[in-house]
Amino acid sequence: MHSQKLHTSLKRTPRFSKVKISPSDEAFLVIKNLKKKDEHQKKNILNGINIAIEQGEIIAITGKENSGKSLILKIIAGLLKEDGGSIEIEDEVITDFDFKKRNEYLKKNIGFLSYPIFLKENLSIMDNILIPNYFLKSYIDIEEDRLKSLLDAFDLTDLINQKATNLTSDQKRKINVVRALINEPKLILCDEPMLENEDGVFENIMKNFRIARDEFGATVIVATKDYNFAKLADQVIYLEDGKVRY
Repeated sequence: MHSQKLHTSLKRTPRFSKVKISPSDEAFLVIKNLKKKDEHQKKNILNGINIAIEQGEIIAITGKENSGKSLILKIIAGLLKEDGGSIEIEDEVITDFDFKKRNEYLKKNIGFLSYPIFLKENLSIMDNILIPNYFLKSYIDIEEDRLKSLLDAFDLTDLINQKATNLTSDQKRKINVVRALINEPKLILCDEPMLENEDGVFENIMKNFRIARDEFGATVIVATKDYNFAKLADQVIYLEDGKVRY
């Protein structure tokens, strides 16, 4: 039987990054000499960042406040324009794309985990998962089998028709990840997750990332100032003074 489509207008030991960039690199994502000045255009917050990330890795970018962690994610996501350098994903230099081409590429290939988690309590969990698709300019077909796999993997199947009320923090985080995965992105970006003060929260968030990687093939990059959380990732990249420190 053919898959039906839902039609919408919708624990490893971490290692520190030791990046070797060369023209023959076959990494999934390669950042070369990335630069970004502050809003006054006087100081480089990012001062020649070089990072190579393999497909299927969970990467944590960490460092002190204003070290540029979030800037890297925002540039990858097309929310900010770099002042120099390049970003390649699967040998495509996305920083060379014009605005329209880059926007289309990002919509198809990158999922973004937003914080604080936005849920409309008057809508069902299903509708909340599909909210981002409602804002896309073009229709996207979602495979019903994929949606079922996502709901099963994150233990949300029995909740799908319920209103988004009285949910636990962990359930909200799972909905957030499913929403980011719904359009089959290759890359998930997570900027400063709000880490609630509850037992096991670090492990639960990282468990969701591992499901996204192991069962749905996503590479995950998370920016966080909390090193205790960062060290649960496969690789830790530490930023200081606009550079990657080893």
